[in-house]
Parts: sequence; structure tokens; C-alpha cells
Amino acid sequence: MPSFIQLDVFLILAAPFVGSFIGLCVSRQGRKRSVILGRSRCRTCHRHLGIFDLIPLVSFALSGGRCRHCHGTIPAMYPVLEISTLVIATVGVTLSQTGYGWITVCLGWYLLALSIIDMRTFLLPDRLTIPLIAAGFVYAIVFDHDHVFDHLIGAAAGFVCFAAITYVYRAVRRREGLGLGDAKLFSAAGCWLTWESLPSVLLIASICALMFVFVTKQGSARLSREKIAFGPFLALGFWVVWIMKFGKFVY
Repeated sequence: MPSFIQLDVFLILAAPFVGSFIGLCVSRQGRKRSVILGRSRCRTCHRHLGIFDLIPLVSFALSGGRCRHCHGTIPAMYPVLEISTLVIATVGVTLSQTGYGWITVCLGWYLLALSIIDMRTFLLPDRLTIPLIAAGFVYAIVFDHDHVFDHLIGAAAGFVCFAAITYVYRAVRRREGLGLGDAKLFSAAGCWLTWESLPSVLLIASICALMFVFVTKQGSARLSREKIAFGPFLALGFWVVWIMKFGKFVY
């Protein structure tokens, strides 16, 4: 038990740093800059940032959200992500069954990164969705080997379901609807959760997406033509169902 408690504390303490790293990855998405090797710089004056400029949450608060060199505005995305990863870690270790906390938290962080990228670019990169599917297979083999076939069916059903919708929508409306990135994310959900949980994931995602549209797009005459990233809602449904399935309060 103490080892699990120590791991939970570590995850919570590490969460803001993970959020900062996710922000770095997202900001360099599509650019020819190394995430690991390239030093962080101010986006306004391009001066390199020191270690005291990069302390999650603390640096932003002390600087008032501005670069200490040129006083340019620091994107609010960074503290928002740092707080989000902290919330994910806290919820994950609090609600997960013993031994599942680290999986829940890491999965939540990964889905958060995918969500932010989708919201900014309307793309879910293969280099992130396919490893998530592979990780689901590894999870099934290691932790749920008696039901590996159900996980395989889930992966296949998730992709085929969304891919079919994508192609039908394109044929009928002559434009893109859901992308294959969404199909791969739904496939990952089926791979991790088995096929039986896919309806719950889709239900939660759809309800949350409709609520978002209702709250933010009221009065928009061009609503039918506006692009809305569905990946974040799928990711939320994925994570919520995971917690419902492996949390302390199992349904």
C-alpha cells in the first residue's frame, strides 16, 4: 500500500510539469523544432527562457503572465494545461481502484494532449492515435488476457463504425464530416475498454458535444458549416467510461 500511495503523490506532483510539456508539444506541432532538444524561447522577443521561467504555474503567477525580458504575453494555454493535468491526476488517483491510478492518470494525460491538438488543428495525428491503440493491446494482454478477443473486437468495431460514417457522410454531403483520426481514437477506446463499452463512450461524447454546441453556437446561422472538433468529446467519453469501469465505484 505505501508504494501505491507514494506513486499517487508522485503523479500529482509531476502533473503540472507534464502539463507544461504537453503545452510545449502542442506549440511545436507541425514545426521543425525538436521537442526534447530545442530550448524554450519567448514567442515575442525569442530570448531563451531560464529554469526559473519554466516552473509550472509558479512562474506564470509571479510574472503576471508576461515575459520578464520584453513583457510580452505568455499564452494562457500553458497554465490551463498545467491545471488540467493536475485535475486529471487528482481525479485519477482518487477514483481509481488500487493499482490502476497510474494507468488512469497517464491515459487521461495522453487523451488531453490529443484533445488539444484536435481543437487547434482539427487533426488527430497517426503518430499519436496508433500508439494508443497498440498500448490498448498491451494492456489487454498484460492485465485482461482472458478477454483479449473482446478488446480486439472493440478495436475493429470502433474503427469500422466511424470509418463507415465518414465515407457515407462524404458521399452524401460532398464534404468532410468525421475524420479517420476520430475513427482511430474510437478504435483505441474499443481496444482499451472492449466492444461492450463503445456505446457508452459514444453516448457521453455525443451528449457533451451537443451541450457544447448549444451553449457556444446559439444564434449562429452558419452552424451547419462550422467545424467542430469531435476528438475532445470522444476522449472525454473514453476517460469517463474507463473510470466508471475501473474506478472505486464500479457500475
